[in-house]
Amino acid sequence: MPSTGSPAPGPCDFEFLCGSYRMEHGPVPQYLRVLPGLIAVSPGYERRPNCSRPRWAGTGRAAGRRCGHCWTWCWSRYCGSGTRRSRPPAIAAALRQIHEHPEHPWTVAGLGELAGLPRTACTRRFTELVGQSPMRYLTGWRLGRGARLLRETDASLATIARQVGYSTEFAFAGAFRREYGVAPGRFRHAPSAS
Repeated sequence: MPSTGSPAPGPCDFEFLCGSYRMEHGPVPQYLRVLPGLIAVSPGYERRPNCSRPRWAGTGRAAGRRCGHCWTWCWSRYCGSGTRRSRPPAIAAALRQIHEHPEHPWTVAGLGELAGLPRTACTRRFTELVGQSPMRYLTGWRLGRGARLLRETDASLATIARQVGYSTEFAFAGAFRREYGVAPGRFRHAPSAS
């Protein structure tokens, strides 16, 4: 009689992890565009004792950690022009500030100061490593965060605009429409993908 439970833990020839993310509006982010259609991962758990060996059995938090390990590997392998080690701390500092403070009136010169680089060198290095110019990346980050706030909060358009670095709701709405192809109000009230 066949077993109805999860397979017993133990050695296996391979494991298959499949995932998808539906993009409703707007361009596909750079970090997704650089990923290949199929990724084969040879984890080498013997060399990384802190990583638990994935199994088919297990769900919830444990499964989430395994997916996280896989995503970390994919990010380091395919995104941002090489491994995370190749991203200089200076550019990482600029990215961190953009992520933590999108409302700040950033300029390339200001980001260059954070990175300890002249403006032109900052733009060149940032673009090489991230795949977009600093200002294009900043715009995408602000609008992506604005999209999340539209979906996840009841904050007014003016409040969201200020939180993501736009001086007025009209400036935010115009930029949002150009990026996502739909007005913020329509985006907020459109049914989300399940």
